Amino acid sequence: MTKFDVEAFIDRTRIGATQGVALLVCVLICFIDGFDIFMIGKIAPAIAKGFGATAEDMTPVFVYQQIGLAIGAFTLSPLADRFGRRFMLTFSCLVFGTITLASVHAQSLHQLAILRGVAGVFMAAGLPMAMALISELTPARRRSTLVAVALAGFSTGSAASGIVAAWLLDSYGWQSGFWIGGGVPLLCVPLLLLLVPESLKFRAERNPSDPRIASAVRRIDPSVKLNGDELFVLGAGAGTKGRKARLTDIFSEGRFVMTALIWAACTLSMTNTALLSAWLPTFFQEMAGVPIQQFAIVAMIGYMGGVAGTLCIGWLMDRMRPALLLAGYYVLVAVCLNALAWVPFHSAMFIVVVILWSFFQTGGPRRAQYDDHPCLSATDALHRLGLGRRRGADGRRARADRGRLRARPAFLAATDARFGRHAAARRRRADARARSAAARGAGRSHAARHRLMPDQLWFEAYLAAFNRADFEGFGAYYADDVQFFGQAATLVGRAAVLDFYRGVRSRIDERVDLLSFVGGEERVAAEIRTTLTPLEDWPDFPTGPLLKGERRASINFAFYDLAGGKFTRIRSARFRRLE
Repeated sequence: MTKFDVEAFIDRTRIGATQGVALLVCVLICFIDGFDIFMIGKIAPAIAKGFGATAEDMTPVFVYQQIGLAIGAFTLSPLADRFGRRFMLTFSCLVFGTITLASVHAQSLHQLAILRGVAGVFMAAGLPMAMALISELTPARRRSTLVAVALAGFSTGSAASGIVAAWLLDSYGWQSGFWIGGGVPLLCVPLLLLLVPESLKFRAERNPSDPRIASAVRRIDPSVKLNGDELFVLGAGAGTKGRKARLTDIFSEGRFVMTALIWAACTLSMTNTALLSAWLPTFFQEMAGVPIQQFAIVAMIGYMGGVAGTLCIGWLMDRMRPALLLAGYYVLVAVCLNALAWVPFHSAMFIVVVILWSFFQTGGPRRAQYDDHPCLSATDALHRLGLGRRRGADGRRARADRGRLRARPAFLAATDARFGRHAAARRRRADARARSAAARGAGRSHAARHRLMPDQLWFEAYLAAFNRADFEGFGAYYADDVQFFGQAATLVGRAAVLDFYRGVRSRIDERVDLLSFVGGEERVAAEIRTTLTPLEDWPDFPTGPLLKGERRASINFAFYDLAGGKFTRIRSARFRRLE
């Protein structure tokens, strides 16, 4: 049987109608998630008035909704990995939309609270599963942009919820919000069933011989040639079936501290988001005498900052150190929140503060939920949201291949070197301690020898830094006097190698993917797939003329000599050209 690499196929395809429709549906799902979360808070006083109650009586509605969101975050994630992204999205949209429409017939706030709680269980699945689906259907080179666009739908939904409070509330009552909140997910059901394929990666992991994969491949790219006997795998040379992802994977291989920090950040930020979305309009009405219609208009303007924040941070994270960027966003969110308490509501500065608050809140903390973890999947994303929602907030798949854990991107990029840099630094410190013990004649234990042995995750972090054009990150792997013998140049010294690649990356988008790896204390050998996409014509490129937009892929062998945990000599040669 012929092996067909699903991941390589997705990465080399152009964005077509299939991905475009999938993006549209995911934007709608993100839209309704943002709309529904913030809509209740904006019209809470009107709902309470409609039932002859006070604003305080709305507390069970908010609490039950958050409980439902937490339950859904922790229970629906395994079902997504078992039954598929599209299936669970379709089922969740159907149930959530139906229950939301039924909520307009609630006879009491207690009934409404129960319906909101049940709907919250299924609403929890929408955003993270939509992110996973669009990520797994789009090529890596465009994934960051498309995910940012889909996430912008959340902020758009937040802004649209202000329309209900500002213009529909007086004419159509609080029920108008539930008509929109229930109608949009029901609209997504036929779109998902008829126009959006299931994740090819999911199906390949479940059954590499599934005939539906072939039809989905042809649907994405009608020009692809299939013989009918393909075995659909993930990664060149992969086995027929990889180990299923487990939640514990995000705590293994040195990821515990990173996972704990990201979860803590999401827990706190989503707790903050849920409290403000639920009660901020009520606070301004009862404590400052601001009508909810006026506050809704200001909030609607402000949430445009959220759209800009989501798109901007995607661009910034490709060019800055994400940990520092997100930390800065959190600090600025705190500044803006404090300013909301001091700046007069009717002043122009208040609108500016609301825009900035939404920009940093939606762009930073919201992005932290779906980015920057080398093992992010729908499971992990839902559990992150569950931690925040359990405390009152709303809130890549890991796969083992050939006996190892391969880090996959869920939403924006392949294995993320920004985390690999910290792991590499820890390994270098451990290496230094082990070598010092050996110099003292203490003799190295098996554990010390293992620390000195470069492992595949360490090497993948190097390749990920290279793919991101993180010169500081991958340059840390080079010795000062490293010798480089490549097809395009022969260089000596780390500075010369980095200058060479800076020149290349200014004219070419170069990506390397690891196919196989053998590591030792003093030498590493790797089989690498290299893909070049010129940003401009390069007629005198050393290995042959390149035209702008052309794709050139090849399989290369590379050998690395090591000393002190750094490359001292690099030799590479092309094995065969793929395209």
